Amino acid sequence: MLDVYCEYGLLSLNLPSLVTLNGSGNFRGLKELNMKSLVSSGGSINVDESSLEYLDLMNLANVNGWFSVYGNHKLASINLKNLAKVEALYIYSNRALEFGHFELPSLEIVEGDFYISGEIRSLKLPKIKKIDGDFGIESHVFFNCTGLVDIAKKLGKDPGCKQNHVPEPYR
Repeated sequence: MLDVYCEYGLLSLNLPSLVTLNGSGNFRGLKELNMKSLVSSGGSINVDESSLEYLDLMNLANVNGWFSVYGNHKLASINLKNLAKVEALYIYSNRALEFGHFELPSLEIVEGDFYISGEIRSLKLPKIKKIDGDFGIESHVFFNCTGLVDIAKKLGKDPGCKQNHVPEPYR
C-alpha cells in the first residue's frame, strides 16, 4: 500500500518508472502525480483533495480495486486511455474538469459501480462488456442521454443519466 498525504497540496510525487502497484494507492493533497508507466494496481487507487491540474495514467490497464478521483478542484484533464478493467470507477466533484466528449476506449469490465459527474457532453465506451454495479452519469451541461441507451441495453442497465442544467437552445 502506498499512502501519500500532504495537507496543503504542495507535494509532487514522481514515480515515472513504477509499472505495478502491489496494493492500494491513496494520494491526497498533491500538486503533481507522475506515474506515467503504471500498468496495474493490486488494490484501489484514490486521488482526492489535491491541486493537480492533470492526471495522466495513460498506461494504466488494470485496477484490482476502486479507481476514484474526487475533490480535485483544479483538475482539468484525465487520461485513462488504456484502462480495461476496474472493480469500480468514480469520478466526481472535480470543479475544473470539463470532460466534453469523454471516451474510455479500452474499458471492457467494471466489476462494480460506474459513476461519472461533471461537464460531460457525451460518453463513449466502445469496448464495454460488463458493468456489474450501478451505472450513472450526471452532467452539469447539456448531455444527450440517448447515446447511453445502446450501452445500457447491451449491459441490461438503466442509463442512470441526469441533466442538471439544460441550456436555452436545447429546451
